[in-house]
Amino acid sequence: SCKQSLVHAAAVWQVAVLPNGDVVSVCSDGTVRIWTTDPTRMTNEAERQAQKEEATHAMFKPLKNGSCSVPMEQTFTEIMDVDSMGAFEGQVAGEMKCFKEGDN
Repeated sequence: SCKQSLVHAAAVWQVAVLPNGDVVSVCSDGTVRIWTTDPTRMTNEAERQAQKEEATHAMFKPLKNGSCSVPMEQTFTEIMDVDSMGAFEGQVAGEMKCFKEGDN
């Protein structure tokens, strides 16, 4: 079950769980983010707030066709496996689809 959604300011290219339980994400904006629940490894409050504001701004940024990007409400188990990528056909030019590889 989903415990938390981590909103990003750009398209997420890859995610991994580190041995210590932290989550690392790599985004199309060239940023690697490490998400932790350990206060001793967290960045300062100003940095965290800036990231939240960037993500919120990106979430409602108008796209070319006038629509806006909103979070996808999909659990990990519902995301298509990378093996089915060849069978996926996009609906519009430039559409992005996420696929999972493995169980985490």
